[in-house]
Parts: sequence; structure tokens; C-alpha cells
Amino acid sequence: MGCNIPTWRFANPPALSQSRVHPSSSLLLTFSSHARSLPGLAQLNYDLRLINTLAMFARTVPLLRTSARALTSTATRSAAASPMALARTSSVALKATTQVAMRRMYSSVSDTELLSVLNRELKYEQENSDKATPAFLAEFHAKKTFSIQDRPGENEVVLSREFGSEKITLTFSIDDVANVEPIEGTEEVAFPVSVVITVTKKAAADAGAVTFQTIADGGAFQITNITFNDDSVLATMDTAEADYKRRGTYVGPIFDELDDNLSNAFYQYLEARGVGAELAEFIPAYVEYKEQLEYNRWLQKVSAFVERK
Repeated sequence: MGCNIPTWRFANPPALSQSRVHPSSSLLLTFSSHARSLPGLAQLNYDLRLINTLAMFARTVPLLRTSARALTSTATRSAAASPMALARTSSVALKATTQVAMRRMYSSVSDTELLSVLNRELKYEQENSDKATPAFLAEFHAKKTFSIQDRPGENEVVLSREFGSEKITLTFSIDDVANVEPIEGTEEVAFPVSVVITVTKKAAADAGAVTFQTIADGGAFQITNITFNDDSVLATMDTAEADYKRRGTYVGPIFDELDDNLSNAFYQYLEARGVGAELAEFIPAYVEYKEQLEYNRWLQKVSAFVERK
């Protein structure tokens, strides 16, 4: 569609050099030539020259070429309404175009730097990680007492076994690796791991389930409380809904306030099912091992994401 451009008549209109004029800006230069004769429009003349420069520069910069065309169209419409509106439009558009170009340039530089650091970190971790199965894990598999359910990319691990008519599961998370505590008198560190131990009856779903909230620390399990669930399925179900329903269940008495004979009997109950000192040492070691695997996997995934166009 055509645009109505204000026209002023002069005896000797200034000539335009076509060799220096970009096709998309010829109309603006014509308007600029007439505008020079109007008093009080020096600022307008300055801004129009900026527009001309922008249009010429658009020949080699695709981003600015697109912006120059949009600017030319906007400026032409504005000129029909107000010369001062044209000046304001040109200044704002030029500033916005420059900011977009600078943001894209900085984004490219920052992406390259991030990718470089990620790859260096991954290389370091891979070079300093033992690719062979650690001895403690090979020994654990050899005993075949508990099986391990460990899905890559997830933070929870489940150990399970059958014991007579019962099924015992232990659930813990690698998030507890953050709970580092220095071992007094040594340079080593330890971290307690929260472990949920659930005992159910395989052939009797209506028998309910006993759940032990424990902490594996220093080669021993510390029981904090014991909960009984009437619904064994609800007790072992790993869903948000089941977790919400379990919150309303009585968590049991404060374990440390139980009679010593009763608390000791509960520890013996777990020991008989293979939940003792050996397993309490294995779980923190496995948490540290899996956390390292997940960290390396995380570095690979993030690096691939940043690199992908």
C-alpha cells in the first residue's frame, strides 16, 4: 500500500546521489533533504541520517537488514502524522536493534565458555574415576542377598530381598550425600543416609506392613521410629498420592523412649533379616558411588544440550 509523504516545494531541490542510497531508504532521504530547510528540525535531520546509515549497513548484516525494513515502514507511517514522531521512532528502533544484536553476541560467547568448562570438568572426572566395578559393590553382588533397583537419572535406590514369607525393601536417596560430617581425629568424612525399611507379608496383603525409619551412619542403623500400615500396598506404593495418604498414619512412639528390651528386640528383628552393620556400611558407599555416576551423566547431558543448535 502507498503512504502519503508530506511534500514541500523548493525552487532548487537538492540532488540525491543514487550510488549512496539503499533502495529501502531512498524515500527517507528525499524526506530528509526537504527537512533540512525547515527551521527547528535539526534533531530530525540527525536522526534521519542515522536511519540512512542503518539501511546501508543492512546490506551485510542480516539482523540489521530486517530491522531496517521494519524501521523504514514504521518511519514512513509516522511521517504522515508527525515529523517529531518520526524522530522519536528512529531513535528508539535504532537503540532496540543494537541491544538485540549485542545480546545475541554475548549469548554466543557465554555459551561457548560454558561448554568449554563443562567439557573440561567432564574430562577431569572421567580421568579420575575408576571405570571398573568397585570392590565393595562386586562383593555385594557376589553374596546375592539383596538385589539393587537403580535407574539411571533417578536419585532413589531400592534394595530388596525375600525372607521366608516376607519381603524386605530398603529405600534411600543419593541426596543425602550433601549431609557431609567430618570424622573427628581424621581427615575423612562421613554422611548419614536416611533409609526406609519396609517389611510386608508376600501372601497376605491384608496383613499390613511395618515400616522402620532409620539412619545408616558409622556402620550401624539407628531407628528413629516404627510405623504400622494396615494397607501393605499403600505402605510400599511409590506415588505422590500414596505418600500424601501415609502422612496421616500414626508414626509410632518416640523410639528412644521405648524400653531398652523392646528397642533391642527390634534391632535383632532387623539383624535376622540381613539389615545390620554390613548393610549400614554398604549404603553410604553406594550413595557416594552412584552420585559420582549421576554427576558424570549430568555433565554429559547438560553439555550436549548447550552444544545443540
